Amino acid sequence: RGFLAEEQFIQYVAATKIQSICRGLFAQEQLMQYKSATKIQSRWRGFLAEEQYLLFMAGRKIQTWWRCHSLRKNYLHHTSATKIQSKWRGFVVQEQYLLIKSVMKIQALWRGFVAHEQYLFYKSSTKIQAKWRGFLAQEQYLLYKS
Repeated sequence: RGFLAEEQFIQYVAATKIQSICRGLFAQEQLMQYKSATKIQSRWRGFLAEEQYLLFMAGRKIQTWWRCHSLRKNYLHHTSATKIQSKWRGFVVQEQYLLIKSVMKIQALWRGFVAHEQYLFYKSSTKIQAKWRGFLAQEQYLLYKS
């Protein structure tokens, strides 16, 4: 009876050892599968992230090109508008200058006319005074002579 119990105990210990080794191998296999799955998931996420990054960079490149195109177009419109405004202002200033030049010419002619009239009036009044003085002098001479 003691021998039988001892042999059962040995079989029990052996079965426990075998179960322990099997569980260890099974756990090791599961760990390897878990690590492999984790590595596959990691690589897959890296691949997806790279794809998203490439799409992002492509979108950024398109946006950069579009902004450049829009800014250039706006700049050209602004430059054209500025040139048109400049030409128009030059035209308006030239017209004003010609108008002022015409007004100055008319004023100069008018002042010349007025000055000439004043000169003729002065010359006429001087002649009248001279004639009058000559007449008075002749009258005095005739009175003196007689």
